[in-house]
Parts: sequence; C-alpha cells; structure tokens
Amino acid sequence: MVLEATLVCFDNSEHTRNADFAPTRFQAQADAVNLLAGAKTQSNPESTVGVLTMAGKTPRVLVTPTPDLGKVLNAMQDLQIEGEINLSTAVQIAQLALKHRQNKNQRQRIVIFIGSPLTETKVRPHLGRYASAHCCQVRHRLLCCNNIVRTQAYGELCDWISRACSSRACSIAQDGFLAPDVCICRTGYQGC
Repeated sequence: MVLEATLVCFDNSEHTRNADFAPTRFQAQADAVNLLAGAKTQSNPESTVGVLTMAGKTPRVLVTPTPDLGKVLNAMQDLQIEGEINLSTAVQIAQLALKHRQNKNQRQRIVIFIGSPLTETKVRPHLGRYASAHCCQVRHRLLCCNNIVRTQAYGELCDWISRACSSRACSIAQDGFLAPDVCICRTGYQGC
C-alpha cells in the first residue's frame, strides 16, 4: 500500500449545525473523518493522519500527522462548532504541517471537508501552484452541494484542485445516504 501523510481539514463552522445530513453536517463529517483515519492507518502501518479545523479565530492543527488512530479519534471528540471557515489560511497551514512531517518518503495528501458556503472573496491562486510543485494531492469533499451557493471562490477552489497533480473534488448531495457511505462508494477510500 501507499505510504502517505494525510491531513484532514475539518469544517467546524456554524453552518455545520444544519441537520440536512443525518444527524448533522458536523457529525456526518466527523464520522467520515473517523472512517478515513481508520482506513489510512490500517492500509500501511507507517501512514499518518492529522486533523485541522478550519473555523474559529484561526485554523488550527488539532493533531499533527500521526500513525496513532487513538489520538485522531480523541481529537475528534473534543471539536466544537464556532465561527466561519477560513479556507485559504487552513490550506496553507495544512501544507506547512505536511512539509514538516517526520518521514519525508510519505506522499502528501490534504482532504478538505466543506459543509458551509465559502465567504472568502478570492481563493489565493498560489495555493494550487504550491500543491502542484510539491506534489501535494488535494481531495475535496463538498457536503450538500445543492444548498451551497456557487461563488467565485468556490469556482476558483475547484479550478486549482483540478490543476494540482492527481487531485480531485467530490460533491456529496443530501439524497438520504450518509456522508461516510457515499465517500466509500465513490472512491473506496483507497484513493481518498
């Protein structure tokens, strides 16, 4: 299996209180992150997973990339809903955390969960160039795409994700399925 350092960017903004996903967007993300962390750490004993929150005063790293699944699960229990997301800063912090990973042989991967509208006027264009230059793969999961307004920032986000090397976006609609189940069906979490 592939040796990876994965950092999950978690949307803990006020918009994730909505109950259009079972039971809420926040809990649907938490379940998907727990499933992702378990899959990554079981696929290769040296693969690492970290968690970063995107909302609040500033985005912050809750767990640096670690092979210990217990640390990730414990950090997910202590999350609180607060503020608005700051996507550009969160991605920069995620790239910095992955740059300083312990095992430099690991592939870098950022998984972004977004469950709220992007309020930023413009996503910084150098984020995509950095991801391409450092072969940092970006996986983007958009929860409830039917209700999220397509802004210029969202379009730019999808553009730089599609330009980055082997990166892709995935929208999860509210069609009665749980977000973790949809992620497994669409990507099998092996390629997530």
